[in-house]
Amino acid sequence: MKKMIPVVIIGICVFILCSDYLKSSLIKSADFKEMEVSGGEILQCSQDIPEGFYTIEVLEGPTEVGVDALDQGEIYHNYHVMKGSEFFLGGGKGKVKIMPESTKYLDGKNFEICQMGDYRVGRDIAEGTYQIVLHSKLIPRNSIGIFLWNEDEGRCKEQYEFKKIGDKTKITLKNCQILEIYRTVELEDKKCEIELGFRRLEQ
Repeated sequence: MKKMIPVVIIGICVFILCSDYLKSSLIKSADFKEMEVSGGEILQCSQDIPEGFYTIEVLEGPTEVGVDALDQGEIYHNYHVMKGSEFFLGGGKGKVKIMPESTKYLDGKNFEICQMGDYRVGRDIAEGTYQIVLHSKLIPRNSIGIFLWNEDEGRCKEQYEFKKIGDKTKITLKNCQILEIYRTVELEDKKCEIELGFRRLEQ
């Protein structure tokens, strides 16, 4: 029994040291300010960047953020870095600045969204029923659409793709949902502007 005591003490010390090392190697959300990432660099979630939502600004482009192609100067709103994932630029091209999310609550009756991204209902945009109209002109090989997700599910609830300027759809948004606005385009293609008009309908 007495021989076991030193072994137990050593085991506890090793556990404490390992725990301290792991805690120190994980970056916390409060410690993250901003960071520039160039093609070829890979960030590991929790070690290099905390899990969360980020504003991504393209400093040099074109480049691919996730599966979305963006040009220099464009911004992706609320890019979601998930636990256990990696952040990198597709194809190893370009340069971006990663910043903590900048939330602007859209609760008016009429407003426009002009950036791709994930808009969280109840945090970025007020819940309600909206008519959404495409105000920008589509150009060849481009398309703009929306996905509606429940935050706690990996399944799309609704999807709509705008075919031409003036196309519109009606959608009901509820708290704890995410409205994803996307543009489908090849990396080297000319990219159309995103301009979606939102009008909240009376309940």
